[in-house]
Amino acid sequence: MMGNLPDTFTFKPILIHASKDNQCTRDILVSPFMTLFQLHKFILIAFELNEKSIEYHHFNLLNQLESIKTFYEVIDHQEIDGFITPVAPGVYIEHTHPHEPLPLFSIYKPIHDDVIQMSFRMLRDERYCTLETVPSREITYEFQYDTQPYSIHLTLQSVNLPIHFLEEIDSKPKIIHKTGHFFQLNTNNPLNKSINYYLPLSRNCRKYIDENRVKQAFRIGIENLIDERKKFLLKQKECQWVEPTGEKCIYCALLM
Repeated sequence: MMGNLPDTFTFKPILIHASKDNQCTRDILVSPFMTLFQLHKFILIAFELNEKSIEYHHFNLLNQLESIKTFYEVIDHQEIDGFITPVAPGVYIEHTHPHEPLPLFSIYKPIHDDVIQMSFRMLRDERYCTLETVPSREITYEFQYDTQPYSIHLTLQSVNLPIHFLEEIDSKPKIIHKTGHFFQLNTNNPLNKSINYYLPLSRNCRKYIDENRVKQAFRIGIENLIDERKKFLLKQKECQWVEPTGEKCIYCALLM
């Protein structure tokens, strides 16, 4: 009886249905602790795409319920257009400048009144985010491959497996079914048979953070930016704002 006990326990890996279109799909079984960055690399393996041909990529979450949208990508400070404020490891607020006299049109939704005139969105570094923490079961993986834009739709579903599969799935995500080729230039016949094989994936990029602390830090960060905006509009104090580069406020410095 005791010898069979481990088989009575289960864990919840994630089954991902990845589809370029109806003719080109992959069903992938992965650990819930896989990061989005690991998933990015594994999608390329599953669709037999050359990573060297990828010029950029990002994940776009569908059906987000939060009032402030979240965007997932590899964050490089040198490539971000606009103003960002770090609030937690791998978590940033992208925002309009609190001292900008006449804020320009923003691609992200303003969430405060016309007097404050600030807009925000959350940027998450995908190297820090595991699939179990992503607040959506539908994601589009968007990327540019040899100068051409492409998109793969991902549907995530938690499934139950016996606990003895945990280490196996955690270290080696599994492609359990595939149909078609990403580029249909040399074949008209999709691969309808099941493909069962393993591909190892490094765990080195995992960086766990507390999601409740992330939400709290993000909320406090926005409140601080709004307070700074109010002080600027009411001219309550001399400007003490420091840009991420360490320089003085780019707007107030012009008035000195």
